Amino acid sequence: MPHPSLSRYLRDAADANGPADLENRIALGDAAAVLSMLPDDSVDLVHTSPPYNIDKPYESSPSDRNSIEEYRAFLRLVIGEMKRVVRPGGSVFWQTGYTQEEGESREIIPIDLMSYEIFREAPGPFSLWDRIIWRYWGGHAFTKKFTNKHETIMWYVKPGAEPKFSADAVRERPKEYDNATTSGEETPATSGKWTGWRSARRSRRPTSPFSPRRSRNASRGLALSPET
Repeated sequence: MPHPSLSRYLRDAADANGPADLENRIALGDAAAVLSMLPDDSVDLVHTSPPYNIDKPYESSPSDRNSIEEYRAFLRLVIGEMKRVVRPGGSVFWQTGYTQEEGESREIIPIDLMSYEIFREAPGPFSLWDRIIWRYWGGHAFTKKFTNKHETIMWYVKPGAEPKFSADAVRERPKEYDNATTSGEETPATSGKWTGWRSARRSRRPTSPFSPRRSRNASRGLALSPET
């Protein structure tokens, strides 16, 4: 739960002057509890990653391991609050990996698939605008299966307005060049397209993985207001 002084501030600020007084402030508390105190249609953009329910404590937080049904109920609570507070045309960037069944099967469950139905259900279903694959390096290697080196970022949009997207603000230098093009043809380097880690010569189409700077770039290039 949020600190009592935080709860009082959020309520007073929202009642007095609306969501503008909540800008540029850090609210430390349980996400569902703090979201419940924010006004409707007051948030431009949310970028968040839920706990994965894999029995992994985060700093001073307790273990996050619950049954799959309890975990789904937790996701429904938080997603429901996000759907309420995000304004029409606003965005939610939902960054997820996998959770896992208990018992002998230990089956993995992609959280993006698990939560899709919650974002799409009434009231106020969100639209899935894009699905981004973030490829990263490092981490622990698995011994019984391929090691996961990616997460998905689901970009959901609240209906009512189209989000703003500035490609130039998030464009990155191509990783590889296609030297097989003939003279006069555009290459990924000259056209400004993303090529990703695979050669454009092999893949025949550009890809667009996000770098570890994804949060900063997303805030810079993505929907803050359709009018801006």
